[in-house]
Amino acid sequence: MSKRLESTYSPGRTGAWLKIRCGKRQDFVVGGMTRPRNSRAGFGALLIGANNQDRGLVYAGRVGSGFDDAELASIEKALRRRSRETSPLADLKKGAEARGAL
Repeated sequence: MSKRLESTYSPGRTGAWLKIRCGKRQDFVVGGMTRPRNSRAGFGALLIGANNQDRGLVYAGRVGSGFDDAELASIEKALRRRSRETSPLADLKKGAEARGAL
C-alpha cells in the first residue's frame, strides 16, 4: 500500500491510498540479528544481506517490524541454533549498522 504524497492521513478506504504491485523483487539472506530492547523479546532486528557477484553477501539493512511474539521467539531460536562467531555479511562494520548485533 502507498499513499499520495500530498494527502494527509485519514483512516479507512480513501482515494489517497493506492495498492501498488511490486514489479522488482530481490532475495535477501539473514546475516545476523540485534539484541531486543525495552519490553521486546526474541530479537531487535534481523540484519539482512544481498548477494553481490564481486563481494559475496553484502549488508543491505535491518528488518524489525511485522513480527508477533510467537514469530520473534521462533526466529530467534532458529537463528541461535545456526549462530557463528563472525557475520557472513562481508561488509558489516562494527559501526552504527552493527550496533547491538549478536
